[in-house]
Amino acid sequence: MLAEEASKRAIVLVDDLAILYRGLKNDILSLVGPSYEERQELLQFVIEQLHLREESHKHRIEPVRRYLENHSDNLLAFVPEMQKRFQGIAEELHLPLADVLAIYPLKRHAIIKSETLGRTCITAESFEK
Repeated sequence: MLAEEASKRAIVLVDDLAILYRGLKNDILSLVGPSYEERQELLQFVIEQLHLREESHKHRIEPVRRYLENHSDNLLAFVPEMQKRFQGIAEELHLPLADVLAIYPLKRHAIIKSETLGRTCITAESFEK
């Protein structure tokens, strides 16, 4: 019975950490994503959630939480610069910023498709400024 409970707690912890990791990777640290302020709030949320789960595996979770906490400004320093670059691209092409932001994630798929087909359809240079 104790092993089952420990197993269930471990599974819940792993699931929770996976969700937090995906949020960190796909929303907070992605090139295209929420505003700087929203990312700050999301990062603070991740830090708080890690802190809540820290006691069960302190030696593994605490260093990650502390790193995120101590380096939050550095981790997000790229966001204002990326926002300026995307805005510049939108102005240069006379497109709404939302359109530029929607196109950017396609860059990766275009490069992969080009490599898969063995020919150049769309290259990274097409998107770079």
